[in-house]
Amino acid sequence: MASQLDVSAFDLEGGKIYPLSNDSAKATVFIFLDVECPIANRYAPLISRLHDRFSKEGVSFWSVYANDLTKPEEIAKHRKDFKLTLPALFDPGHSLVKLTEASVTPEAIVYVHSGDNSSISHRMVYRGRINDQYLNFGKWRHAPTVHDLQDTLEAILRGEELAFRSTRAVGCYISN
Repeated sequence: MASQLDVSAFDLEGGKIYPLSNDSAKATVFIFLDVECPIANRYAPLISRLHDRFSKEGVSFWSVYANDLTKPEEIAKHRKDFKLTLPALFDPGHSLVKLTEASVTPEAIVYVHSGDNSSISHRMVYRGRINDQYLNFGKWRHAPTVHDLQDTLEAILRGEELAFRSTRAVGCYISN
């Protein structure tokens, strides 16, 4: 069985990236996006704010585009149009989708890192919504009341030991 460190996707130039191989990161966040998902697009400013804040504290962020019909140029345009600051991965083979079991966009996955250079381990501690602003399709709050992703990252930085937790993400389905 392949290690989590062996799971790869591509950058927008076609280079292979191993996103869980950064042994200096305290955690790795994957946020699954799609260029045509209106809910994911509405989250773009918040996603960039979270990246800007937590990447300074040792958290690695990746936006993951898993629609194999989307071209890298479309992803680059999407990132520019929505001012997304976190690096992008293209996952047409769904290796990250399979690893994380992501099913919709936007969906956030958080892994914590532990160990040393000879024995790095990654444990998923969160999978789900970014916050609770969207309750269902066509049903949302004007402002979120729970900030799931932010709260998870703050707990990691405080050194708390987290059990795995998941919430239901609302958005556009990732096609198989």
